Amino acid sequence: MRATTLTLFLFSYGGALCAQMLFAGVPFTIWKTAAVLTPLVMLGAFCGHLVSRRLSEAVFRTTILSILMLTGLYLLFTTLYFL
Repeated sequence: MRATTLTLFLFSYGGALCAQMLFAGVPFTIWKTAAVLTPLVMLGAFCGHLVSRRLSEAVFRTTILSILMLTGLYLLFTTLYFL
């Protein structure tokens, strides 16, 4: 489950970035911000790897599904609110 989730995010964010570059362009400030935040992402991935040793697969799955559900509900409600 962990490897599948990581792969999903890697390809979905990569695809979203390619689509953004193709259709709208990506300003330099975005690239600069991404470069500054990349070390923090690597630190977070390392910390997540350490924490994953202590979490069971069931807890990890429940956490990921909860985050995805809350994110989806947030997007749904904010979209409906601004219609």
